[in-house]
Amino acid sequence: MAREWSCTADGAGGYLRADQPDDLPARAAAVALVLPHGASLCRTTAAWLYGVDARSPGTQATTPDVECVVAPGRQPLRRPGLRCWTASLIPDDVQFIEGLPVTTPQRTALDCARYLSPGNGAGNGGCVGPPRPGAR
Repeated sequence: MAREWSCTADGAGGYLRADQPDDLPARAAAVALVLPHGASLCRTTAAWLYGVDARSPGTQATTPDVECVVAPGRQPLRRPGLRCWTASLIPDDVQFIEGLPVTTPQRTALDCARYLSPGNGAGNGGCVGPPRPGAR
């Protein structure tokens, strides 16, 4: 006999088990199930997975949208709770965290510095990547 369990739709159009937390790592894992080949989690989602909260001031009480990037020529995913862009990624720009394709700390810092507002992007850049040699 199959055991019943209830699901709740997550903001990105996937499903989370009802007993799972509705947080960014859980949503990212749900979205990763539908990412096209070569796509990667990026920007503030990647920063969050590295332990950096790059959300805008005043938004920390809400679960952020999941952000991903797909290769040129692929259709960006369009789902509620998901923000998707097209950009070139070389293999060295992506690594896997618990099976999830995520932009590297260096690529994440670069993307955040480039695309987020000055207080969120450039200010978080040094927090994502490894420390510079000689830095304290």
